[in-house]
Amino acid sequence: MVLESHLTPDAQGNKGYLQTPCLSPWRTIIVSDRAGDILESKLVLNLNEPTKYQDVSWIKPVKYVGVWWEMITGKSTWSYTNATNIKLDSTDYSKLKPNGTHAANTAHVKEYIDFAAQHHLDAVLVEGWNTGWEDWFGQSKDYVFDFVTPYPDFDVQELHRYA
Repeated sequence: MVLESHLTPDAQGNKGYLQTPCLSPWRTIIVSDRAGDILESKLVLNLNEPTKYQDVSWIKPVKYVGVWWEMITGKSTWSYTNATNIKLDSTDYSKLKPNGTHAANTAHVKEYIDFAAQHHLDAVLVEGWNTGWEDWFGQSKDYVFDFVTPYPDFDVQELHRYA
């Protein structure tokens, strides 16, 4: 038996990239003639360290929809602006021209919330709402985000109220 992998490129045509030094997560393949064997496999469980949490009762599986998919496919962008001179500690995004293609904005996320409710999905995953994406996608840089500051077109409180 020969297993072959085909990587799907991102919107820029890249099938992957790494910055050194780097770590890559493990990947597994479970093959069986019986679906039950796959379900009963302890392979993934045995590859993980035991949890350090005392109480894991709050962890629940969910079905969700993600805004990020349209950024991955190139339909929309992760970044709020096309400006390239961004400095996280000093750029005032409210003074920059929006690119008009930023998907993680309040109005668009409300559409995703409505879709999730209509289709009985438990959650909406929103990536690209926080500042710093101008240097990540397309620039292949890591560790460039501010994980607490939203772009000017993303209102956390309004979305919390709406949802």
